[in-house]
Order: sequence, then C-alpha cells, then structure tokens
Amino acid sequence: MDRELLDYTLLSQGISIVPTVPGTKVPVRGFPLIEFFDGRRRATLSELTEWLKLGYDRAAIAGRRSAGLTILDFDSEEAFRIFFDKAPQDVADETFTVKTHRGYSVWVKDLTERLAPSSMNFRPILEAELLLSHHLVSCPLNTHPSGSLYDGPLGTEVIERKDGFASAVLDRMRSLGYVTNKHGAYAKEILEGVPLGERNSAAFRYARYLLLEIKLDKLAVLNELLRWNLMNSPPLPQREIETVVRSAIKYPKQKPRVSSRSYRKILRRKIEGYASLVCFRP
Repeated sequence: MDRELLDYTLLSQGISIVPTVPGTKVPVRGFPLIEFFDGRRRATLSELTEWLKLGYDRAAIAGRRSAGLTILDFDSEEAFRIFFDKAPQDVADETFTVKTHRGYSVWVKDLTERLAPSSMNFRPILEAELLLSHHLVSCPLNTHPSGSLYDGPLGTEVIERKDGFASAVLDRMRSLGYVTNKHGAYAKEILEGVPLGERNSAAFRYARYLLLEIKLDKLAVLNELLRWNLMNSPPLPQREIETVVRSAIKYPKQKPRVSSRSYRKILRRKIEGYASLVCFRP
C-alpha cells in the first residue's frame, strides 16, 4: 500500500492526521496543532498529498478527535506475545496493526465514556504503553529515527471498534500482576496542565523527571513535553518548550538533600511508569 492510499484509508475511518518532521513525531514548525487537537480543523486528502510532496511524515491524533483512536504500543515482540498470548499476525488479522522499529502498535477505536489519563505506561516491567488521547502516533511508512520504516497495516486495513478496550487492557495487566491503583508523581500536571506563571517551572521539573528517572532520550522528552504543553492554559510557544528541554539536559545532576530513608522511597518510585494514573509492581 502506498502512502496516498494509506492516508485515504485512515481519513475514511475518521482519523485526524497532522504533518511531522521526518524521523520524529514533532509537528512541523508553525503548524496549528491546537486547532487539530480541539477539533476545529481536520486535514484533507489534498493537504496530505501536499505534505507528501514536501517530504513530511504524518502522525495520527489519538483520542476522540480520531473517532476514539486508542493505541497499544509494544517495544518488543516478546512483550506483545506476553500480553496477547498470540502471534502479531493473528492480531493484525483482527485490527489495524503496525510494525514499528522494535515492536508493534495495535490500533483500535474505543468510544467508551471514561475519566482517564492521556496515557498509561507499563514500562519498565512490561515494554508497553496505552495511548488514549493528546498523543501523536507515527503512521505506517513513516521513517523511524534509526532510519527504518514503520510497516503496515500488516493484516486488515480496518481499525476495529472495540469499546471498553482500555479497561480490558488494564484488566489484562492486573491479571498478569503488573498494575495497582496508585497515582503517579506527575498525574496532576499531565491530566490538567498548569496555568500562566507555572508553565516553565512545571515543564522544567517534568523534563528532568523524564530524563533522570524514566531515562527517556531527548527526542522522547521533547515529544512528551509538546503533548503535555497543549493542556496548559495557555500553552507555551513550541520554541520555549524546546529551550526548556535543552536547559534540562544541560542542568547538572544534583544529589537529593533528603534522609537516607526518604531517598530509598524515592529510588523505589523509579520503577513507576511516567505520566500515568497507575504504578507497577517490580
């Protein structure tokens, strides 16, 4: 399937698509991303054709702006098989499935009404993440930073509607012993954003958390900060988010000024997934 046909297939299923810098999930500079996140605009097939000519990659918006698009992303085939207890091709025959750099992404539509975080990260215990809203997801035939291509759909072209999918994922994770119902350290900022006067400091603290505790690379941190920033009131300019990430990377690592007992508790929390409403047992 070529890119134009793939884009038409996604658009016809209600998926909202935006242009990204090749090899990343970073929106093209100057693109009105907020208008797409709040539903005021959607891409047309002619716009997608133009983006293709300009050499841009494309990303789908997870959540209700894309008919409830929900992504279950695995960093490895082993994690995929642990969760589904079946081969990737078997799942690909049921719903739209993409081969990523190291693993697979399973796309479904879940229109269940729920109060939920924007994502649930099951790392480091299981190499998987559930993307529910306010996330950009690389489309098939995009270029990964490593130079490889995202491949797909591997089976059916249909993004199956599976209401209750997010709840079923959590139930499955609980049955595997990976999930408890505690709140992550940054739940408030992730779910609600922060007001004027608090945005830069919150962005800096969050960037440091992702860099030092979750051990994300700088591109992943930038992508997450850009997503989080859309929930701020008002969002910071993209240039400022980029500056915050550069500052967080350069800022010297400091030893915590806490008691040894408190520090042990902090170390234990490093196993928790970031930007999530759930924590995971070792």
